[in-house]
Amino acid sequence: MSEGKLGLETSIPDKLLALFRVIGIGRKEAKVYLTILTRGPITARDLALYLNVSPTKVYEPLNKLASLGLVVKTNDRPAKFMAVEPRIAWRRIKGMIEDNIRVFEEKLLPQIEALYHGSSGLYRIILVPGHDVLYRLIDVIVSSRTNIDLALSYRELITEQILKAIINASKHIKVRVLIDKKYSDFQELLTLRNEGVNIHVIDGMFGSGVIGSSVLLIVKTREGNLIGMWSDHEFFVEIAKVYFEHLWGKSYELIRS
Repeated sequence: MSEGKLGLETSIPDKLLALFRVIGIGRKEAKVYLTILTRGPITARDLALYLNVSPTKVYEPLNKLASLGLVVKTNDRPAKFMAVEPRIAWRRIKGMIEDNIRVFEEKLLPQIEALYHGSSGLYRIILVPGHDVLYRLIDVIVSSRTNIDLALSYRELITEQILKAIINASKHIKVRVLIDKKYSDFQELLTLRNEGVNIHVIDGMFGSGVIGSSVLLIVKTREGNLIGMWSDHEFFVEIAKVYFEHLWGKSYELIRS
C-alpha cells in the first residue's frame, strides 16, 4: 500500500498539525495517533502494515505518544495500542503545558527580563499595534510591582481575561478602575466592585490605559482600531499618574445596584 493512499490518517490538515506541534508531536507521530484513533485497538505489526512502513518505524512514535498519555498498550498477546479518550488525553496534555508555562514564568522569564533591562540604559517607548493591545494591557497588570490604575473607555477592553487579571491583581495590590459612564451598568463591572476593586465613573473620558510599574496608553485610530504606546520610563509613568489623579478627582464612585 502506498503512503499516498492512506486517506484520512495521512492527510493531516495544516491547522491540526500546527496544534500537534505545540505539544511536541510531529507529522510522523500525528499519522500514528490518528490511525490508532480511527482504527484501534491495533497491534504494532498491523499499524506498520497499514502505514506501509517497517515495524521498527512505528515503535518510536508509539513510545512518544504513550509518554504523552495519548495512547495506551493492552496486555494482549500480541499487545495492542489504543487511543485514550480525547478529552482525558487533552486534560493530561493541558496539565503538562501549564507546568511548562509555570516553569518558564518562575525560572526562565526573570533571567530573560534581567538581560533585557540590563541591555541598555536608555528608556523604552514601544508602539503597540491593535492585535497586541489587550495582551500588553494584561501584561502590565500581572507584572506590576506597584499599585495599578486603569482607565477603560472602550468596550473592547472590558473582556473576561482583563477582568480576571484585575481581580487577581487586587488580591495583593491596590487597584483603581476608572470607567466611562456609558459602561457603568455592565454586570461584569459590578462583579469587580463586589470583589473589592475600587471603581469610579466619569462621563466622556478620552482614551484608555493602565499605569503600574510601566504605562500603556490606548487610543483609537480614525478607522476605529485600537493602538497603544507603552513605556517603562519613570517620567512617562509619573505624567500618566498625574493625569489619572486629575480624572479620578472629577469622577464618582460606582454604587452597587
